[in-house]
Amino acid sequence: MESAVIKKLEGKHVLFILFSFFGYMLIANGIFLYVALDTFSGLSTKDAYVKGLNYNAQIEEYETQKARGWQVMLNDSLTGANKASLTLDAKDQSGQPVTFDAVRLVVKRPAQSGMDFETTMTLQNGQYAADVEFPVPGNWDVEVYASGGGYVVPYRVEKRLWVK
Repeated sequence: MESAVIKKLEGKHVLFILFSFFGYMLIANGIFLYVALDTFSGLSTKDAYVKGLNYNAQIEEYETQKARGWQVMLNDSLTGANKASLTLDAKDQSGQPVTFDAVRLVVKRPAQSGMDFETTMTLQNGQYAADVEFPVPGNWDVEVYASGGGYVVPYRVEKRLWVK
């Protein structure tokens, strides 16, 4: 009968196992780190940190705008593939239409840079309107800046649209 050879676990074996384990972990984490840094950062704004610091100022601007007492509605209707008609209806405290000097429309793609564009809204039948054609379907952020109406600071309206 042959006897089985039993090898003892020595310090050099434990050291090799330890170095192999941590070496594998370092290589795997290095690959994950490289891939993570090489992909989208998640930031769509270059100055996100500064905007975060100015958050209280934005709240104050919103409260000042709210004190005007205007009822402002930004309405949208899809008119075709990647197309929408946007209308801005603004009334003052007494229910009278607000007249603006200029209404600027800024359209931004929230998760993809390089597709943002601007256009103007024109007064049509007591409302400001614009027909917008979007480069691709999906989510879009629309910001309206209405200048005039007796104020120096433009009235700002935001809305997120889903374009098919």
